[in-house]
Amino acid sequence: MRQHRKQGKSIFQFIFAAMLIVLGIEVALLIGTLYFGNVGMQMNRNAIEILKKQVENRQNYLQNTLEETQNLSSLAGTINTTVENQTAVENISVEELVNNEDRSTELLETVSDSLINVMRHRSVNGIFVILNTDDLDEREIDSFMPCVYIRDQDPTTTASERNYDLLLERSPVKLVKSLRISTDRGWMPAIKYKGYGKNGIVYPVFQTAYKDSEKLNVSDYGHWTPVSYTLEGDDRPVIAYSIPLILSDGTVYGVVGVEMMTSYIQELIPYEELQNSGTGTYLLAETADTLSDSEISVNVINPSSRSNRWLSIPDEEIKMTRTEKNIYEAEIWKDNYIASVYPLTLYNKNAPFSDEQWLLVGIVQDKNLYAFTNHVMLLVKLTIFATLLFGLLSSFIVSRRLAKPVASLSDEVEAAQQNQESIPNLSETGIRELDKFSTAITGLSREVLNTSTKFLRIMEMASVEIGGYELRFDTGSVFYTENFFSILGIPLSAELPMNIEKFREILKEYTEKNLYKTKSGSTKLYCIRIPEKGVRYVRMEVKNENWVQIGLVEDVTVSMRERLRIEHERDYDTLTGLYNRRAFKRKSEAIFGRRKKSDMLHLL
Repeated sequence: MRQHRKQGKSIFQFIFAAMLIVLGIEVALLIGTLYFGNVGMQMNRNAIEILKKQVENRQNYLQNTLEETQNLSSLAGTINTTVENQTAVENISVEELVNNEDRSTELLETVSDSLINVMRHRSVNGIFVILNTDDLDEREIDSFMPCVYIRDQDPTTTASERNYDLLLERSPVKLVKSLRISTDRGWMPAIKYKGYGKNGIVYPVFQTAYKDSEKLNVSDYGHWTPVSYTLEGDDRPVIAYSIPLILSDGTVYGVVGVEMMTSYIQELIPYEELQNSGTGTYLLAETADTLSDSEISVNVINPSSRSNRWLSIPDEEIKMTRTEKNIYEAEIWKDNYIASVYPLTLYNKNAPFSDEQWLLVGIVQDKNLYAFTNHVMLLVKLTIFATLLFGLLSSFIVSRRLAKPVASLSDEVEAAQQNQESIPNLSETGIRELDKFSTAITGLSREVLNTSTKFLRIMEMASVEIGGYELRFDTGSVFYTENFFSILGIPLSAELPMNIEKFREILKEYTEKNLYKTKSGSTKLYCIRIPEKGVRYVRMEVKNENWVQIGLVEDVTVSMRERLRIEHERDYDTLTGLYNRRAFKRKSEAIFGRRKKSDMLHLL
């Protein structure tokens, strides 16, 4: 028997395609989760929120520290009381007290203990009192003013009982001897007036109070230097807060203030706590703009980082673009930065310097702020790529491994199909279901071979030649015996590839050309004229069951010829020349009947 099937996918292609679909779905879900879930944006958002929280917490700490530092009203009151007592006892004016060296030295010596005590209880590096009663707009530059300026380089350490940890920066010679405090390398007996304007420690505070006729509270005149400064003969930059000294009658006779070294401020705002340590910094800055504006310009007072790059930034203006509340973008040195900005409330709203808004800025380069996000996303992308690569490789290997025993079994079955005279020898695959299938095929093959052998023997013992075919419409397969087309007298090879449509077309053309007669609906008789062999008669019987059509063909030439001979002898008489034998019989019966009747009448 010959079988012809439609071509389909191999088991390797089927398994490999299924695994690729699963792999594709997994990768698609992973990518979809990342991008449609905005994982990268959420991580960036988290980095910004952490930056904001860090800056906000540090701003609260710095705000409390500066507010405590600014609390000099009590000290100013103590100094005022001392001045009023001294002027009253000596019956002199404040101008005489300030401009007389001995009297001013006595005043400074009297208040020194109070100054040291206040400095010890504040987070400051220095404290000072500067005396002056003249209009500073008319005072000569580099003119000397009576002063005491005491510095503690490390306020975090335990104070010495004899003040050995303190240094005198400015003070009269007599005061140096009485206080027994060492002088610093840049010590001077008095301080020079430099006329720095609003950036100085004397001018903005003293002159504002001096020109103000209404006289506000002393604390309202308080002012922080918006830029750092250094004392003459010293190289340590500091910023200072000072308030005017005002008597009850409104006389302004000097300032009292505290200083903080920029190095100490850097310790108060450690840049290391910012994300991606070492790449960002805190900036103590000042602006005249409103933080709700879309763009602001800030002047850097002091950076927390000790990097030379950031140390060069003070006194420079940085432009920032607002993206959301407390978050700004800036371009510095052609690099993009993300800044979290929080205000420091240092002045009252109605104070003369309320337009000077101090800020704490936490600034980090964007690529460093988002470094963790970028690193995670890179790892995820590499993971997706590795998953895809190893998924393809493993899918190929697994598909090959699963398909190999099935393909081997299929090849063995196909080889066994070519040799239908022996029982197929199928090897074990190690897969239980396939081995059961192989055993079943072997058993069926044995039964089929036994049955077909018996059937072939019967067909060989038959007195006539028999062939057949089977069409399966559900699978599109065609089966026919090797002698099928030869019995019909059709010159086609049994090895010819065949499908149902072509097979039925051949039978249709054959029926139209050679049909002799139809004996019943499913049985047809064909008369074939074969050159040099004469006439052949073939009978075909067809049976349809569900999706299967079975046909049996039989060479009935011998029986048909015998039948035609008998019919010819029966229906044709050579003596009378009549073909219809029944008419001859009727004529003979009529003659014989008349003779019999005449004889009977004669006997009567």
